Amino acid sequence: MNGQVSAPGSFRTSNPNPLSDWMSALSPQLWDVPLNHLSIPGSHDTMTYGLNRTSPVSRSASRLLQALAKVLPCLLQPVVLRWSVTQELDVTEQLDAGVRYLDLRIAHMPEGSPRNLHFVHMLYTTLLVE
Repeated sequence: MNGQVSAPGSFRTSNPNPLSDWMSALSPQLWDVPLNHLSIPGSHDTMTYGLNRTSPVSRSASRLLQALAKVLPCLLQPVVLRWSVTQELDVTEQLDAGVRYLDLRIAHMPEGSPRNLHFVHMLYTTLLVE
């Protein structure tokens, strides 16, 4: 692989998508192996690139974290944000980088519309499930 990471979120190679179709190069011996027997590259909390400083703490977070978010939001939000963001690349960029397993965690935001579903990892993302 001749890729070089030049800045967060930008992966550059001589081939624009060197890993986007890596599965097409699998050995024929692996074609009949069930997917659950293969090691497949995935992303943990795929949609966390959609978190920002205004993202509210989720209902699934600990009661202590929820209480601190209400009392000290200016101090807590940046810390939880840094802890929660596990991906900088959007879904298309992750797929182009070779990811084939997506970890999508979805929840209703209590203060939001009951019709909207958000992605969540400690905080609700600004991204809606479509």
